[in-house]
Amino acid sequence: SIIKPITKKAWQIKNIDEIPEILEEAFNVASSGRPGPVLIDIPMDIQRSDISENPSKNKNQEKNKIITIDAFQTNELLEKLKVAKRPLVLAGGGINASGTTEIFREFIKAVKIPVVTSLMGLDTISYSNPFRVGFIGSYGNRWANLTIAKSDLLLVLGSRLDVRQTGSRIEEFRQDKIIYHVDCEKGEINNRIKGCVEINSELQKFLSQTLESINNEENELKKDWINEINNLKKLYPDT
Repeated sequence: SIIKPITKKAWQIKNIDEIPEILEEAFNVASSGRPGPVLIDIPMDIQRSDISENPSKNKNQEKNKIITIDAFQTNELLEKLKVAKRPLVLAGGGINASGTTEIFREFIKAVKIPVVTSLMGLDTISYSNPFRVGFIGSYGNRWANLTIAKSDLLLVLGSRLDVRQTGSRIEEFRQDKIIYHVDCEKGEINNRIKGCVEINSELQKFLSQTLESINNEENELKKDWINEINNLKKLYPDT
Protein backbone atom coordinates (compact mmCIF):
# COMPACT_ATOMS: atom_id res chain seq x y z
CA SER A 1 0.00 0.00 0.00
CA ILE A 2 1.05 3.59 -0.54
CA ILE A 3 0.07 5.91 2.26
CA LYS A 4 0.33 9.69 2.09
CA PRO A 5 -1.58 12.21 4.23
CA ILE A 6 -5.19 12.21 2.98
CA THR A 7 -4.17 10.13 -0.07
CA LYS A 8 -4.28 6.33 0.08
CA LYS A 9 -3.84 3.74 -2.64
CA ALA A 10 -3.49 -0.02 -2.50
CA TRP A 11 -2.84 -2.87 -4.93
CA GLN A 12 -3.45 -6.56 -4.81
CA ILE A 13 0.03 -7.82 -5.70
CA LYS A 14 -0.02 -11.09 -7.59
CA ASN A 15 3.65 -11.36 -8.48
CA ILE A 16 6.96 -9.68 -7.73
CA ASP A 17 7.22 -8.17 -11.22
CA GLU A 18 4.66 -5.55 -10.20
CA ILE A 19 6.99 -4.05 -7.59
CA PRO A 20 9.05 -1.78 -9.93
CA GLU A 21 5.86 -0.15 -11.21
CA ILE A 22 4.68 0.39 -7.63
CA LEU A 23 8.04 1.94 -6.68
CA GLU A 24 7.83 4.30 -9.63
CA GLU A 25 4.30 5.39 -8.77
CA ALA A 26 5.23 5.78 -5.09
CA PHE A 27 8.03 8.17 -6.06
CA ASN A 28 5.61 10.17 -8.22
CA VAL A 29 3.09 10.38 -5.38
CA ALA A 30 5.78 11.50 -2.91
CA SER A 31 7.15 14.23 -5.16
CA SER A 32 3.97 15.63 -6.70
CA GLY A 33 1.33 18.02 -5.37
CA ARG A 34 2.05 18.53 -1.68
CA PRO A 35 5.37 16.63 -1.25
CA GLY A 36 5.40 14.12 1.58
CA PRO A 37 6.60 10.73 2.80
CA VAL A 38 5.28 7.55 1.27
CA LEU A 39 5.12 4.12 2.90
CA ILE A 40 5.39 1.00 0.74
CA ASP A 41 4.34 -2.06 2.72
CA ILE A 42 5.42 -5.27 0.97
CA PRO A 43 4.47 -8.71 2.40
CA MET A 44 7.32 -11.00 3.45
CA ASP A 45 6.61 -13.67 0.80
CA ILE A 46 6.88 -11.00 -1.90
CA GLN A 47 10.06 -9.58 -0.33
CA ARG A 48 11.72 -13.01 -0.53
CA SER A 49 10.89 -13.47 -4.21
CA ASP A 50 13.28 -12.82 -7.09
CA ILE A 51 12.74 -9.74 -9.23
CA SER A 52 13.09 -10.11 -12.99
CA GLU A 53 15.53 -7.87 -14.81
CA ASN A 54 12.84 -6.50 -17.10
CA PRO A 55 12.73 -2.71 -16.67
CA SER A 56 9.44 -1.12 -15.71
CA LYS A 57 7.51 0.72 -18.36
CA ASN A 58 8.19 4.45 -18.49
CA LYS A 59 5.15 6.48 -17.68
CA ASN A 60 4.80 10.17 -18.05
CA GLN A 61 4.23 11.61 -14.63
CA GLU A 62 0.86 13.29 -14.53
CA LYS A 63 1.33 16.97 -13.97
CA ASN A 64 -0.60 18.62 -11.19
CA LYS A 65 -3.72 20.26 -12.44
CA ILE A 66 -3.36 24.04 -12.25
CA ILE A 67 -6.61 25.22 -10.78
CA THR A 68 -7.91 28.54 -12.04
CA ILE A 69 -8.63 30.83 -9.12
CA ASP A 70 -11.91 32.69 -9.21
CA ALA A 71 -11.09 36.39 -9.65
CA PHE A 72 -14.17 37.27 -7.60
CA GLN A 73 -12.84 35.15 -4.72
CA THR A 74 -9.43 36.85 -4.89
CA ASN A 75 -10.97 40.33 -4.90
CA GLU A 76 -13.28 39.34 -2.05
CA LEU A 77 -10.28 38.22 0.00
CA LEU A 78 -8.41 41.47 -0.63
CA GLU A 79 -11.47 43.51 0.36
CA LYS A 80 -11.87 41.53 3.57
CA LEU A 81 -8.19 41.98 4.38
CA LYS A 82 -8.72 45.73 4.06
CA VAL A 83 -11.76 45.94 6.33
CA ALA A 84 -10.58 43.40 8.92
CA LYS A 85 -9.37 44.99 12.14
CA ARG A 86 -6.97 42.18 13.08
CA PRO A 87 -5.93 40.33 9.88
CA LEU A 88 -3.13 37.79 10.03
CA VAL A 89 -1.21 35.49 7.68
CA LEU A 90 -0.07 32.01 8.75
CA ALA A 91 2.95 30.96 6.67
CA GLY A 92 3.56 27.21 6.52
CA GLY A 93 6.11 24.85 5.04
CA GLY A 94 4.27 24.79 1.73
CA ILE A 95 5.84 28.16 0.88
CA ASN A 96 9.36 26.74 0.88
CA ALA A 97 8.24 23.44 -0.67
CA SER A 98 6.67 25.28 -3.62
CA GLY A 99 9.61 27.65 -4.10
CA THR A 100 7.49 30.75 -3.54
CA THR A 101 9.41 32.42 -0.69
CA GLU A 102 10.35 35.54 -2.65
CA ILE A 103 6.91 36.16 -4.12
CA PHE A 104 5.40 35.52 -0.68
CA ARG A 105 7.58 38.31 0.75
CA GLU A 106 6.46 40.61 -2.08
CA PHE A 107 2.86 39.76 -1.23
CA ILE A 108 3.32 40.63 2.46
CA LYS A 109 5.03 43.90 1.54
CA ALA A 110 2.04 44.77 -0.66
CA VAL A 111 -0.79 43.83 1.70
CA LYS A 112 0.97 45.02 4.91
CA ILE A 113 -0.44 42.17 7.02
CA PRO A 114 1.36 40.69 10.09
CA VAL A 115 2.71 37.15 9.69
CA VAL A 116 3.00 34.22 12.08
CA THR A 117 4.83 31.09 10.96
CA SER A 118 4.62 27.38 11.65
CA LEU A 119 7.75 25.41 12.53
CA MET A 120 8.21 24.44 8.86
CA GLY A 121 7.68 28.04 7.76
CA LEU A 122 10.16 29.70 10.14
CA ASP A 123 12.43 31.07 7.42
CA THR A 124 9.71 32.23 5.04
CA ILE A 125 10.07 35.77 6.39
CA SER A 126 13.22 37.34 7.82
CA TYR A 127 13.56 37.93 11.55
CA SER A 128 14.00 41.67 10.98
CA ASN A 129 10.92 42.04 8.78
CA PRO A 130 8.54 44.51 10.49
CA PHE A 131 5.54 42.29 9.67
CA ARG A 132 7.01 39.18 11.28
CA VAL A 133 5.17 38.39 14.52
CA GLY A 134 6.71 35.09 15.57
CA PHE A 135 6.41 31.35 15.62
CA ILE A 136 3.18 29.63 16.73
CA GLY A 137 2.46 26.22 18.16
CA SER A 138 3.33 24.07 21.16
CA TYR A 139 6.93 25.31 21.16
CA GLY A 140 6.23 28.74 19.75
CA ASN A 141 6.12 32.27 21.13
CA ARG A 142 3.28 32.94 23.52
CA TRP A 143 2.56 36.34 21.96
CA ALA A 144 2.33 34.73 18.52
CA ASN A 145 -0.21 32.18 19.79
CA LEU A 146 -2.22 34.98 21.41
CA THR A 147 -2.05 36.97 18.16
CA ILE A 148 -3.55 34.13 16.15
CA ALA A 149 -6.24 33.70 18.83
CA LYS A 150 -7.17 37.40 18.65
CA SER A 151 -7.16 37.66 14.84
CA ASP A 152 -10.48 38.22 13.06
CA LEU A 153 -9.28 37.12 9.61
CA LEU A 154 -6.66 34.42 9.09
CA LEU A 155 -5.08 33.68 5.70
CA VAL A 156 -3.42 30.24 5.83
CA LEU A 157 -0.77 29.65 3.16
CA GLY A 158 0.63 26.12 2.77
CA SER A 159 -0.07 24.90 6.29
CA ARG A 160 -2.06 21.86 7.45
CA LEU A 161 -3.44 23.46 10.62
CA ASP A 162 -2.41 20.43 12.66
CA VAL A 163 -2.99 19.98 16.38
CA ARG A 164 0.33 21.56 17.41
CA GLN A 165 -0.75 24.77 15.73
CA THR A 166 -4.42 24.87 16.69
CA GLY A 167 -4.50 23.01 20.00
CA SER A 168 -7.16 20.40 20.69
CA ARG A 169 -9.98 22.91 21.23
CA ILE A 170 -10.83 23.32 17.57
CA GLU A 171 -13.99 25.37 18.08
CA GLU A 172 -12.12 27.90 20.20
CA PHE A 173 -9.45 28.23 17.51
CA ARG A 174 -12.10 28.74 14.85
CA GLN A 175 -14.24 31.12 16.91
CA ASP A 176 -14.79 34.73 15.82
CA LYS A 177 -12.54 34.62 12.76
CA ILE A 178 -12.82 34.11 9.03
CA ILE A 179 -10.25 31.61 7.74
CA TYR A 180 -9.08 31.50 4.13
CA HIS A 181 -7.12 28.29 3.58
CA VAL A 182 -4.88 28.05 0.50
CA ASP A 183 -3.34 24.63 -0.24
CA CYS A 184 -2.51 22.54 -3.30
CA GLU A 185 -3.82 19.42 -1.53
CA LYS A 186 -7.61 19.64 -1.46
CA GLY A 187 -7.89 17.05 1.33
CA GLU A 188 -5.95 19.30 3.73
CA ILE A 189 -8.58 22.06 3.55
CA ASN A 190 -11.54 21.80 5.95
CA ASN A 191 -9.96 18.68 7.37
CA ARG A 192 -9.55 19.36 11.11
CA ILE A 193 -10.70 22.98 11.06
CA LYS A 194 -14.09 23.19 9.38
CA GLY A 195 -15.78 26.17 7.78
CA CYS A 196 -12.70 27.60 6.05
CA VAL A 197 -13.02 29.42 2.75
CA GLU A 198 -11.39 26.93 0.39
CA ILE A 199 -8.80 28.01 -2.17
CA ASN A 200 -7.40 24.82 -3.68
CA SER A 201 -4.44 26.15 -5.63
CA GLU A 202 -0.69 26.04 -6.06
CA LEU A 203 0.79 28.90 -4.02
CA GLN A 204 2.70 30.30 -7.02
CA LYS A 205 -0.56 30.67 -8.93
CA PHE A 206 -2.44 32.14 -5.97
CA LEU A 207 0.24 34.66 -4.97
CA SER A 208 0.89 35.78 -8.56
CA GLN A 209 -2.80 36.33 -9.28
CA THR A 210 -3.39 38.10 -5.97
CA LEU A 211 -0.45 40.45 -6.54
CA GLU A 212 -1.86 41.29 -9.98
CA SER A 213 -5.22 42.10 -8.38
CA ILE A 214 -3.62 44.53 -5.95
CA ASN A 215 -2.37 46.66 -8.88
CA ASN A 216 0.05 48.68 -6.73
CA GLU A 217 -2.87 49.95 -4.69
CA GLU A 218 -1.72 51.39 -1.38
CA ASN A 219 -2.92 49.19 1.46
CA GLU A 220 -3.48 50.77 4.84
CA LEU A 221 -1.21 49.72 7.69
CA LYS A 222 -3.26 48.43 10.64
CA LYS A 223 -1.42 50.51 13.24
CA ASP A 224 -3.72 49.68 16.16
CA TRP A 225 -3.34 45.94 15.43
CA ILE A 226 0.45 46.24 15.11
CA ASN A 227 0.59 48.12 18.42
CA GLU A 228 -1.54 45.45 20.11
CA ILE A 229 0.84 42.74 18.89
CA ASN A 230 3.89 44.70 20.08
CA ASN A 231 2.28 45.10 23.50
CA LEU A 232 1.80 41.31 23.68
CA LYS A 233 5.52 40.87 22.94
CA LYS A 234 6.38 43.19 25.82
CA LEU A 235 3.90 41.51 28.15
CA TYR A 236 5.23 37.99 27.42
CA PRO A 237 8.95 38.39 26.59
CA ASP A 238 10.71 35.33 25.19
CA THR A 239 13.34 35.12 27.96
